[in-house]
Amino acid sequence: MLLARIILTQQFIACKRLATKEEIDEMVAAKGFRDNKEGEGVNYIGDRLYLEDMHPANVFIDSQSGKPICIDCIVKFIKKESIRPSPDARQEKKTNMNHLQSLLNIPRILSTHNIENELESIAKVLMNEFYIYNGTYKYRPVEIEFYIYHKYLHADEHVYKRDKKKAGDLFYHYSGFDICFESSFNEGFFGGILIRALERVEDNTFWGGPLVCKNEVLNTAEEKCKLIDADKKEYISLPATERKGIKKSNELDLYWNKKYRFVREGINNPIEMTITDFQFKEKHIKERKNKYYL
Repeated sequence: MLLARIILTQQFIACKRLATKEEIDEMVAAKGFRDNKEGEGVNYIGDRLYLEDMHPANVFIDSQSGKPICIDCIVKFIKKESIRPSPDARQEKKTNMNHLQSLLNIPRILSTHNIENELESIAKVLMNEFYIYNGTYKYRPVEIEFYIYHKYLHADEHVYKRDKKKAGDLFYHYSGFDICFESSFNEGFFGGILIRALERVEDNTFWGGPLVCKNEVLNTAEEKCKLIDADKKEYISLPATERKGIKKSNELDLYWNKKYRFVREGINNPIEMTITDFQFKEKHIKERKNKYYL
C-alpha cells in the first residue's frame, strides 16, 4: 500500500464556515467514496483510494460556490482486491447465511401446513442468492432435489444417512453431493439438497448430473467447497417436478413421487448438454479427497 500525504492550500481562502460531517459525506459520496465507519476520525474508502482525516477542521464551505473545499487530507493508494467490505456489507453477508441456515431446519419445515411450498421458498433463496465456491470457480445451483428424513413425521427411505451436520455444510456421497439440513441421526432427523446441475458463473458453462457436478467442483478445487453470497442475485421462476430416478420401494412408500425437484426456468436439460463433454478424473479426485472431500 502506497501512502501519500496531499496538502491542498490556497493563498487566500474566503470561506463562510467549517463544513459539517453531513456536508463532507455528500461531497465524497459524489466522488465514489463511502464512510468506512472505523475509528474516531473521519475516513472514507473508494475503489482505489483511501481518504484519511477528512474532518471538519480541514474542510471549509466556499463563500462563492457554497460547496465544501478540502485543504488537507491523507490519501492512501490501495489495491482493489485489498479493500475490506464495510461493516454493513459484512453484516449483510452474515445475515444472508444465517437466514439460509435457519430455513434448513427439518422440524421447522415439517411443522408447516404445506411442505412443498416451504421447500420452494428454500429453493428460491438457495438458487437465486448463493453460489458454491471451491477457491477457483463460483457455481450457481440450477437444478436441485430435496431429501428429508424424520423418523416420525417424514420417513423417506430415499435419503442418505448422515449425522452431526450443520445447516449449509456440504456432504459428499456415492450419488453426488448435498447441501445439508441441520442433521442429527441420533435424534431421528437428517437430510440434504442434492445438487443435480450447476452453472459455472465465470463462463456460463453448465454441468449436469449429480456425479458430474461433484467431480467438477472437486477436480477444480483449490480450497474446501462452501456456500457464499452471490455477487448477482437473479430471481427466476423455479417450477417443481418429481425427483429423478426415484422408484417406489414398497407399498408404504409415500414419498417416491413427491414434487421435491426444482429447476431454474430456461435451463434446457443440462445433463444432455454437458455429460458427453465431461471427462471423469477419478485419480485426481482421490489425490484431493483427503483435503477437500469432507
